[in-house]
Amino acid sequence: MALTDLAIRQAKPQDKPYQLADGESLYLEVSPSGGKLWRFRFRFQGKAGILALGKYPAVSLSDARQKAHEARVQLAQGINPSQAKKEAKVVAQIAATNAFELVAREWHEKQLDRWTPDHARRVLDSLEIDAFPDLGKLPVPDLTAPLILNTILKIEKRGAVETAQRVLQRISAIIRFAIQTGRATDNPAVNLVGAIRAKKVEHRPALPRGELREFYRRLAAEQLYTPTRIAMHLLMLTFVRPGELRAARWEEFDEERAEWRIPAERMKMREPHLVPLSRQALELLKELRPLTGRSALHQRQLRESP
Repeated sequence: MALTDLAIRQAKPQDKPYQLADGESLYLEVSPSGGKLWRFRFRFQGKAGILALGKYPAVSLSDARQKAHEARVQLAQGINPSQAKKEAKVVAQIAATNAFELVAREWHEKQLDRWTPDHARRVLDSLEIDAFPDLGKLPVPDLTAPLILNTILKIEKRGAVETAQRVLQRISAIIRFAIQTGRATDNPAVNLVGAIRAKKVEHRPALPRGELREFYRRLAAEQLYTPTRIAMHLLMLTFVRPGELRAARWEEFDEERAEWRIPAERMKMREPHLVPLSRQALELLKELRPLTGRSALHQRQLRESP
């Protein structure tokens, strides 16, 4: 007689494993420890075989019958269901290692020696927020242009057009990395170039030469936080990026040689940068020393203090 859920639940363990038949080669094996395992007995090319279908109750009676039916269909098609299960497992494992998020994190790791820590963090943050939720679990070869476009359009709809463009570029770079490492053959993101409407950039006008004197006069007269005023002067005198100035360390400055050596790890291009210091810049640094407290520009003073 066919099994019922009640009969399965009431089946008690015995000293030795025993079987409860459901019919058509499907049965439940009850172990001495109380485990209940679905099994399907078959013959393929004259050889007997047993296919494991899962553990009850995770695999219900109806689920087990469906799995047994699928195995019988495979046998009718000349397919060994046990071998097909092994092959499907291998395919699933390969797909898991090809998941977009895993490949993306590997790609990101490869770029760290070329990027500043701050840029590396921003890149990963953008992927974690805007790409992984939709695409992270998909194998890279399964990514299509519509899937990627849908992800990018979500970013564009919230008004973050520049972010959308950057994320698209990063997705494309990740897929290109997958192709280079033999895990993909096509890059559908390339076909989406131009799909995001470009945001019109309004550049701030340059300060006319004739207004420089007035600019410096007002800069000195305004009631600004003194380190901010000094920083603005230093930017004008050194032509560095604001981020490079904000993260500067006192040990980078050699006042005797009138040089500021910015290490490679803080530069966008990952190369050290030498900034000559004018007399005015040196005077500003001298003024800044007692004012910066525990900020980034005060570390040398802290170490040298008794």
